[in-house]
Amino acid sequence: MAASSRSQVVIAEKSLQVAVRNIARALGDEIGEEKPLLDSRLPDGSRVAAVIPPSSVGGTTLTIRIYSRFFTAEELVRAGSVSPRCSTAFAMRWNSAATF
Repeated sequence: MAASSRSQVVIAEKSLQVAVRNIARALGDEIGEEKPLLDSRLPDGSRVAAVIPPSSVGGTTLTIRIYSRFFTAEELVRAGSVSPRCSTAFAMRWNSAATF
């Protein structure tokens, strides 16, 4: 299982808003008063989520979920995340879609 870590990093509100806007622009997205939510993906597959005021009343929030690696179907079955039946059904569907 992957380990999860949380850090309590404190950044000045204005600096965080600038960073979030720069991240959004780099990903071809926008975040602002009209669209205060960002849900996007970094080039490495990591997920970025941000919320700015007025939707986030406590100030700007930024979350980056970093995936260190991808799991095989066998690993997901072994961990109990996916049933063997579901894994087989997905593989059959995937293989049939690839033939088109």
